Amino acid sequence: MTLKNLPVQTSGTQISLAPRMVPGILIFGGMAGVFFTPFDIICSLLIFVGIGLFATRALVKKSVEATQGLSGQDPFLAELKSLEHKVAQTKYLSKVSALGEKASAQARELKEQYSLINSTLDKKFGPGELAYSRYQTAVSSAAQSLCDNLKLITATLTSMDLSAAQSEDQKQLVIQLLSDNTETLRLFSELTFSLNQINAGGTLDASLEHSMSELKRLTEQAKKYTR
Repeated sequence: MTLKNLPVQTSGTQISLAPRMVPGILIFGGMAGVFFTPFDIICSLLIFVGIGLFATRALVKKSVEATQGLSGQDPFLAELKSLEHKVAQTKYLSKVSALGEKASAQARELKEQYSLINSTLDKKFGPGELAYSRYQTAVSSAAQSLCDNLKLITATLTSMDLSAAQSEDQKQLVIQLLSDNTETLRLFSELTFSLNQINAGGTLDASLEHSMSELKRLTEQAKKYTR
């Protein structure tokens, strides 16, 4: 699939160009009619109709924007904010604070990267497009796996801090999970960059496909830790 020169589309409810032009046409046409034709009453009515349409359209647009603002909140993003707070507590575990610092930084970056990449997808594609669905599904799956990794890291670090002696197996598990998370976050960054370049004139199929295949690989790999 070639993504070169794809048109930029935005998601959400759209108000077409035609309704935006109609009120102006009626108003200016009515004013011209008042001055240049004998049909003053009819032209005056056109002016009032145009003003009414203009006011109605403004109210509808405001209502739509307000509705989108309420309904557009991503529940998973709220979950990531809560997770960031929980993971941050591991920074204060006396025996494993260094690993907790890394996990906390990853939780914060995950929230930021997830928000950024979804915002980029909304700018580049419409929700009904196959490309949007494909990328968004892969990103959501990878983000959920990364989220699960961080939950496991938090539980493991808490257990290690409470134990009289640290388990080497637990430590190696945390280190491996942190490494996998770093790779996933790097791929999120690469994917966002490639998506932003779609309309810059370059052929980006290779970089996008590479990021996608690697995200899927890491997502599948992460499942073995949470089974």
